[in-house]
Amino acid sequence: MGEPAPCPSSTSATAADPTVPDRTRSRTTETSDVLVRPARFRRPAGSLPAVDARRAARLQALGRIALGGGLVAAPALVAGGWVGSAADKRPGQALAIGLGARDLAIGIGQLRTAGRRRAGAPAWVRAGMVADLADLIATLRARDQLPPLATPAVVAFAGGSVLLGAWLQAALD
Repeated sequence: MGEPAPCPSSTSATAADPTVPDRTRSRTTETSDVLVRPARFRRPAGSLPAVDARRAARLQALGRIALGGGLVAAPALVAGGWVGSAADKRPGQALAIGLGARDLAIGIGQLRTAGRRRAGAPAWVRAGMVADLADLIATLRARDQLPPLATPAVVAFAGGSVLLGAWLQAALD
């Protein structure tokens, strides 16, 4: 009848016998040089990972804080790409600082409430949407006197922020 079967818990037995599961290895399987996740952890092909609304709201708030802080700290530098030479003059800088303070306040309010349930985050998102929509409309109205890249940049950033805010309204309520 021969030799007794090796103990399944023996390391040498599991290395030699592929039918015995090796519990010491990672749950990923190695195929040549690529690690493949087990099927139960994979997303369907072509699908995107789920977006966490609270994380998206925090990231939007951080972007608003960065832009607002930049407008307050260096109005000529940051606003120059938007309004051109008007940002080099005191009246243009006064408006840039005011807009920066507005974005800074909205961003801080949104950041403080984004991680909490029913703590007012949708109200701060709406305030940001109103501000971004005003920036977008004002830019479109003045587009003939603005630097060439100002209008496409504001349409992308402010318009994108309004669309993100609309999604966040539904996701955070």
